[in-house]
Amino acid sequence: NNDGAGSYYGIWSGGGNSGNNNTCPSTPNWQDNGQANGCDWQCSGCRQPENDLYVYDDMVLCSGTYNIEDTGIDGVIRISGYNLVLDCNNARINGTGTGQGIHNTFYDNIEIRDCQIENYDYGIYQGDGNSYNTFYKNNQLDGNDNAGIYANNTQTSNFTNNHIENSWVGIELHDSMQNNLINNFVNLTAAGIYMFNSENNNLNLNRL
Repeated sequence: NNDGAGSYYGIWSGGGNSGNNNTCPSTPNWQDNGQANGCDWQCSGCRQPENDLYVYDDMVLCSGTYNIEDTGIDGVIRISGYNLVLDCNNARINGTGTGQGIHNTFYDNIEIRDCQIENYDYGIYQGDGNSYNTFYKNNQLDGNDNAGIYANNTQTSNFTNNHIENSWVGIELHDSMQNNLINNFVNLTAAGIYMFNSENNNLNLNRL
């Protein structure tokens, strides 16, 4: 650790450095690659969410409430790797009515669980590339204007035990096949589950 002005830091940087996968409690003038500020991991073993948080590997968020604007309208949390678990650890992420809470473009074998996402255009947005074997489970999505979960070109994926309220659509599927939607609760929406050009999907025990 460096001692700066009587304070101890995990990393102190004057600039011109780079890196990632560091673990540190306090990081003046430093950001790991892809982060707005700070290290990929906190010393507590969890990561505090921030805008443009890129997820390359398994990640556990620090619990708590975070008010985060999606300034680029492309996702506060951005899935950026294959074969990973994003465990929000019941962190509550609150937006300003625009953008996306969590964005995944095309990565496969992803699990997104225990997230509380509120007040975006989309709570969870699965983008335009083909994505396979994604698990959305135990998420609470409230007040996301367009949809709690939007999935485009999503195949053989599972939407399980999600609680969605106060959106135009609860779960929206476009061009998505062979998915399982099981035991989801959707309330106060114009459409509970909306499917466009989507076939061979299994819906079971959903409450709409």
